Amino acid sequence: MVTVLEEVAPQRASGGTAKFSIIDGRIPIMLGGIGHRTFANKERIAEIIATESKKLKARYPNSPFVILSPLAEGADRLIAKVVVEHLDAELIAVLPMPRNEYEKDFASEESRAEFAALIGKATAVKVAPTPENDISWKEPGDERNALYARAGAIIADHAQILFAIWDSRPAKGTGGTADQVAWFDRGYAPSAYSLYGAQISPLDPPEPGLRIAIDPISLDVEEIVNPQAANRTKPDARRSNILSILKRTDRYNKDVLGHRSVIEGEGKDPAGECKSGLAASVFNAADRLSSHFASIARFNDAVIYGLAIIAIISFNFINKFPIAVSIYLVVTVVMLALFYWVRFRSVDNRFLEYRALAEPLRVFRFWRQTGVSRSVWLSYLARHDGVVHWLRHATRTVEFCQDSVSPPQKTTEHAIEAVKRDWVQDQLTWFSEKRLPEHERRWKRFRLFWRIVIGASFALSIALFLMTFLPARPFAPLFSFFGYTPEAGATLWQELVKPDDNGDLWQAVLAFLAASGLAARGYSQRRGDADMAKQYASQRRIFETANVMLREVGTPGTEWTAEQILERLGDEALQEQAEFVWLRHSRPFEMPQ
Repeated sequence: MVTVLEEVAPQRASGGTAKFSIIDGRIPIMLGGIGHRTFANKERIAEIIATESKKLKARYPNSPFVILSPLAEGADRLIAKVVVEHLDAELIAVLPMPRNEYEKDFASEESRAEFAALIGKATAVKVAPTPENDISWKEPGDERNALYARAGAIIADHAQILFAIWDSRPAKGTGGTADQVAWFDRGYAPSAYSLYGAQISPLDPPEPGLRIAIDPISLDVEEIVNPQAANRTKPDARRSNILSILKRTDRYNKDVLGHRSVIEGEGKDPAGECKSGLAASVFNAADRLSSHFASIARFNDAVIYGLAIIAIISFNFINKFPIAVSIYLVVTVVMLALFYWVRFRSVDNRFLEYRALAEPLRVFRFWRQTGVSRSVWLSYLARHDGVVHWLRHATRTVEFCQDSVSPPQKTTEHAIEAVKRDWVQDQLTWFSEKRLPEHERRWKRFRLFWRIVIGASFALSIALFLMTFLPARPFAPLFSFFGYTPEAGATLWQELVKPDDNGDLWQAVLAFLAASGLAARGYSQRRGDADMAKQYASQRRIFETANVMLREVGTPGTEWTAEQILERLGDEALQEQAEFVWLRHSRPFEMPQ
């Protein structure tokens, strides 16, 4: 187990309580709520939102929810109220400008009081960036409208499910409901308004989300995933895997709930339990679940290959002992059951997934500690499909929530030294003294065992072949030692192998050697200890180089600062992890033949 993320004290919204601690290691599903300021049928629409919320809870029963809302008058507030009530969702208020300025746009004191009540329940308040040295946005006009677009862009960039009360008409101004829906449907907002600027590549955008479209006039409700791709209105539009991503999130959360004892460990964790910071608690859960599923996968493999040895040996005696047939049948059925259990539960895939989830959260912790405000998820696992997009979504969600309650702070020299110790040197020690030697020893041990037993089986086969024509008389002293005299003209085969009892013994020995060798070979390849050793060796080299560069910071001729080195280290570590999980994930489980 590696160093656990340290606890981060969340900044509380006015009057609210930072409740991310109750999520306790799970990854929330991010919701968004947008719509028109004025519309009819409010009570009926509230009932529709409540019904859809209940459906989401039934579909993702293990997951907590977070709702992003600008809390503008009308649809925004209605959605936030109903979702918080029926999903017990955390509320992050996404304001287009500082609160005192935002409230000037509300129509009445009653509206401002309603806003104050809602923001008082918010777990966090995220304010869209305002222009520096420019106060023109404080007056009505394009500059002020652009701030509303920025708030909408934050929701479009981070929500995985969007409640949209929209009549399908074009937006009246920049960043209106129609624009926000279009941004959400394609998976990202324009760089002019996005928090990430131009960092999101249009060639590798996040997965478009699921939109729950509510028509305020007809009251029709529809679940939509990237309509441009579904209706082929845009040839290059990508089909979204958001439903698969949400399903994986709920499965992870189910594992967290079902393995509390594993995550919490026995007694107090020596590095300190970190439950008030979302990123810290998710890291702790993912790290421990990864180790847990790795142990299960390795144990299951050992059992299956051990049963394979028994099956092969019993098969060799089905002509002599009727019970051998029953043994063979029972063993193969148990092997098959274990095989399907491993495949159905994706045990070793989950080991890889949760290991790959913990890594960006480790980088996130140390980047923020050293003042690096870059988004980790943008550096992680780019241009890979399937499970990798889930990892990006999960990292983005946790990172956004954590930054909302605890924004990045300026670094200090003390923080740099702490990161050198707790990240670079800790990981270097972990790779060098534990993980790499462990996998190298395991691989070499099974390789040596495989070579010995396969070599012994070949040697025994050659010996049995020679016995077919070697006479027994020259070996008479050996026979006499056991009180036995070989017959004249008999071969060693006739004396040592042909008798039924002896033949069965030789057959059993040959079967055991061959089965053991093949099982050892299959087991070592199955778990990929050689691949793991290579990956850890590569990681060790990265941290060794970073450690050397950090020692040289400030000396003549050095071009890199400590912050730059640690930022690049995070990139390299994530790329290495990405390559490994992509190559190893979903490798088919090979049943012993």
